[in-house]
Formats: sequence, C-alpha cells, structure tokens
Amino acid sequence: MKRMLRVLAPLALAAAPLAAQDAHFGVQAGINIPQSDLKDFVDSKLGFTVGANATVDLGSGHVIRPRVDYGFYSASVSNPLFTDDNKVKALSLGADYMYFPAQRMEGFYATAGLAAQNTKVETSNPAGSFSDNKTAFAWAVGGGWQFSDLLGAELRYTSSHPKFDGGTFKADAIRLLSLAAERKVVGFVLGFPINMDGSEGPRAQATRAFARNFSRISMLGIGFWDERLSTAAVERQLIEADVSRAKRAKSIDQHAAVFILQGALDRLRTD
Repeated sequence: MKRMLRVLAPLALAAAPLAAQDAHFGVQAGINIPQSDLKDFVDSKLGFTVGANATVDLGSGHVIRPRVDYGFYSASVSNPLFTDDNKVKALSLGADYMYFPAQRMEGFYATAGLAAQNTKVETSNPAGSFSDNKTAFAWAVGGGWQFSDLLGAELRYTSSHPKFDGGTFKADAIRLLSLAAERKVVGFVLGFPINMDGSEGPRAQATRAFARNFSRISMLGIGFWDERLSTAAVERQLIEADVSRAKRAKSIDQHAAVFILQGALDRLRTD
C-alpha cells in the first residue's frame, strides 16, 4: 500500500467565527473529494472533514487562520478474489492566509495554507491486514465566500505526499493478490537471486521464504527463474537502443522483470 495517499481535495463548508476581542473562533465541516491514487484506494467514495479554527484579522483584508482538521474516508472495494476494507484518516494542524479584496471580512476571499498532516491508512481482506501512518507537510489553496459573521463557504484543494512503507509481507501480498484478480493472473514468476557460483545467499533465502508464505494464501502457481545477469543483459539492450543513462536508471528494474518473465515463458514453450 505504499504511496497510497497523494491528494485530498476537500470541499470545506467553514462555519465562521464566534466573536472574541482579538480573534474569532469557529468550526468547519466539509466533504472530501478524493483524487489521484487515493481515488482508487477508496473507490471514489466521498470522505468528510471536521475541525476548528481561530481567525485573526490583521486589517486591510489580510487574515490569518490557524486551524485543525480531521478527515476520514472508508470504502469496501470489491474485486473477483475478495473485498478490501480500506480506511484513510488524516489529522492536520496548520494555518491559512486569507485575503479579502473588499478589505474587510466579508464577501469573496482567496486563501492558501500550510499544515503538518498525520495520515493513517488501513486495509484488510482475507489475505491479511496492513496499516501505516506517516506525517508530512500539506499545502492548500482555495477560495470562499463569507456570507456573515457566522457563516461562510469554501472550495479548497489540499495536497499531501506521505511515503508509506510497503515492504512488509502482508502489504506486498495484498497488493499482489489484488493485481492478480484484476488482471486475471494464473501464476507468478519470481526472480531468483542466486550467487554467480550457484549458491544461495540471504537474498535467495528471503525469496524462498516469501514464496512459501505467499503459497499459504494463494492457490496460484509460483515459479523461480535464475535472474543472474538479467540486469546486465537488459542494460546492454537499452544502451543499444540509445536510451539515456537517466532513463535507464528509472526503468532498469521494470525491464529486468520483463526479461525474467519472458525467459520463463520461453522455457515453458519448449518443454
């Protein structure tokens, strides 16, 4: 489930300020419209946001608004193999700058803000469960309309890029099973990283352990293919195709995987 949460685009209905002498305090509630890979993760289901804010009028239409927000998504995503129960929770603390062209806190305003956002993702299905949380900076831009001292509406685009760890077995297995169901996969070929002398080192043992654990939750076939020199062979092909060094670095693993799979398929055809 790595790099799962990329963009939140909430449509925030901001209940504006209860009067105080130097600052106005209020609450906000809104509807979140998921975008990017978050949209796929929650099957385009809407989420919600609730929070509180303090609005400080600096004069001449310039306003600072510290705020705290809690956002939540929940969706059951079905595929031919099983149903994923996915949840995303986001808690952010930050501040917005607001500008009112009328130079007073009424009518249209534009806003931009920064926040520290802690995001937690959870998924579970018959293959297992996975959760992770990360804190990252988020930024937001938007615009709104202040109808009165007590009510305003705001359209807001928020982006955050936490990097989730997907290296655990359960996370990788869930992702593989989801892709297998989506693409009607009939089996898996694992590159087998044996040493040049044919012996098996820690990486080969880890590959065997993954295959052994994965076979307990999947009826699909699993095969090994010697991956020695696959990267070197692919790099020669890319150099011959005049692919730049930078592009080779970005795509070498993907091409090596294709090379390994093709070798296994060719062997099956000759047996």
